[in-house]
Amino acid sequence: MYNLYYALHQLLSLYQIILFVWIILGWMQAYNALPYNKFVHTVMNILHRLTDPVLRPVRSVLPSFGGMDFSPIVVFLIIYLLKDLLRMALL
Repeated sequence: MYNLYYALHQLLSLYQIILFVWIILGWMQAYNALPYNKFVHTVMNILHRLTDPVLRPVRSVLPSFGGMDFSPIVVFLIIYLLKDLLRMALL
């Protein structure tokens, strides 16, 4: 049981890192701190494809906050709760 918990916990942690990197690079791109080149565009495209399927349903439920996107915060909280539920259920 511990191996299953550890594997799921690591996958959720990896997704949190991917989401965090996507947020930071998005901010850097919005403030023109990143040069526009093919590598940056490819990385942002990959990160968008990894995060958008999870963020899109959350965005559709949340109300509009005037251009602020709070869906990553909600997803971080959901992942944290999932980790805690897994710990309680599998350990």
